[in-house]
Amino acid sequence: MKIGFEETPAAPAGTYSRHLAKLLAEYAPEHEYIVDGARYKELDLYHGFRPGLPLPLLRRIPSVMTVDNLNFLRYPHLYSLPERLVLLRLYRRALRSASRLITVNRDAREELSERLRIDPGRIEVVMPLAARVPHEPPAGAQLEAVRRKYMLPAEFILMLGTVEERHNHKVLFEAVGSLGERERAIRAEGLGAAQREAVAADPELPGLAAGRARGWGAATAAGRGGIATGMRGETPADAAVPPAASSAERVGIVVCGRRTVYADSLLEYARGRHMASRVDFIYELSPDDLPALFRLAHAFVYLPDAGIEASIVPVVEAMRAGVPMVLSDTQLNREAAGDAAAYVRPEAAGEVAAALENVLSDVNFRREMKARERRRAELFSEYAVARRLIDIYSSL
Repeated sequence: MKIGFEETPAAPAGTYSRHLAKLLAEYAPEHEYIVDGARYKELDLYHGFRPGLPLPLLRRIPSVMTVDNLNFLRYPHLYSLPERLVLLRLYRRALRSASRLITVNRDAREELSERLRIDPGRIEVVMPLAARVPHEPPAGAQLEAVRRKYMLPAEFILMLGTVEERHNHKVLFEAVGSLGERERAIRAEGLGAAQREAVAADPELPGLAAGRARGWGAATAAGRGGIATGMRGETPADAAVPPAASSAERVGIVVCGRRTVYADSLLEYARGRHMASRVDFIYELSPDDLPALFRLAHAFVYLPDAGIEASIVPVVEAMRAGVPMVLSDTQLNREAAGDAAAYVRPEAAGEVAAALENVLSDVNFRREMKARERRRAELFSEYAVARRLIDIYSSL
């Protein structure tokens, strides 16, 4: 059987199509998988991921359509009237034409059936595939090559997915900014206490009585190098000075997704908060670089509004890569990640900051989260998804 997939090279659906075709070719090589619009006339079956299905083709062969969300019905205020009318027309036509429909969970299946009056017997539930994670983690040279290619910071939080307001990037910016402010305040308070203790022990200690840290150069070196003992100019106060910077203060943010008008406004927002130097954008990511990007990240943050039906593919990808996660507390995210993530209200910057503090700084917490992710990721095996899809294709 020749099975065709939607060809949209510039869109996420196109990347997913190629990934799916490659995977199915490994698990079910008895079929041929085609992601080439010029060869659609050869197809025995077509699988699409958007409502714009090629109707002339579908009149002669069976078809499958994956429906990832119905946000235009749930949240009409987010769309203009012309957009809603066009989407409704496209969806109705595609859903009636497709032989089988696929959703990612049972709730979506029920909603699709009720709201658009689709026979539930035509709707299947199949978990989405995540990007392939190599059995062996990327080597150090490969990681460094990806870091240089995208000019990534040494430590960063990754946000991957649609770059739009409903994904609350600004909440993350605010949370990360507040972490840095808090740590600077703690460090300043610790320095002041150390100075006061030193003066109380030896009032004749020069410089400190006047409120000046004579050993500041040594203290700064200690923060960067970790050891200051025996350095010239060290005072009793220096040993008590906290490190110059902690992970939460120097961590950057990498936003990865298609460029939008909102993405440009995010950069202006970062400038307004004096943190533009800590924010990087990747608009064109090679799929081959995704495993290394996850491996380089210190944390993955995914904050879609609780009301929208956002894709869980980024969550599954992060979980399989073993990067600690902070997620919106939504039903979809909990279905995907279970107990392998920290959950927050996506609009609450304080909750996001508290979760990040654990994820970035607590070694035991990170270790436990990674162990849970490994166990949870087994539910999303490539073989199970491939077998389920082949069963659906073969039934048509």
